[in-house]
Amino acid sequence: STSSRVSNFAASCGLSENSKSTSPEDLRVDVKGIMFNRRARCVGLALNLGITIPVGLGQNSFLSDRNTTVTPRLIVDVGRYRWNVAFNVAYKIYGKERESDFLDMRVKDEIIFGAGGKFRFLHSNELMLDSVFRTHASDFFGDANEDYGEILGAYRYIFGNYSLVAFTVGFGMGIMEGAGTPSSRYFIGVTSYEYHLGF
Repeated sequence: STSSRVSNFAASCGLSENSKSTSPEDLRVDVKGIMFNRRARCVGLALNLGITIPVGLGQNSFLSDRNTTVTPRLIVDVGRYRWNVAFNVAYKIYGKERESDFLDMRVKDEIIFGAGGKFRFLHSNELMLDSVFRTHASDFFGDANEDYGEILGAYRYIFGNYSLVAFTVGFGMGIMEGAGTPSSRYFIGVTSYEYHLGF
């Protein structure tokens, strides 16, 4: 779990400080504009702008950035009806660099990127594989204690043909040692579903 990875990291540094890892996350607002629709061209292209607003959880909250962040993201999606792959890269802007409330880590602008794919079978079933990585923009994978990497796999079942709802269950595991990378996690969700651009 995330909390166990953080605790292990603190212990390795000889510290007893704990972070809060069970609480609401920051408020998120995302706006996405589609420039190319994969339903028409087999290639999708979009820009997403993400904004987080702190929820005022105080110090030592591992789930809050404590200040507003802005994250522009480019998404590219290629595929057909039964399969597609997607790539994305983002730049998360924190504003002024500062020291983290947790341990001795820095809070500054980050580059976030990932890639994934899905395969559809038996019309309403999908298998998915995804990955996400995060590192400081000014120190590209230069600090193993702060760099983040995770891979995830999931199964999705899609209800309906036109008014679409999807049920998803999956598993993720960390592949880097940076604080915040989960040792493992499970997830489940019910969402609206798009045939195009993203998964």
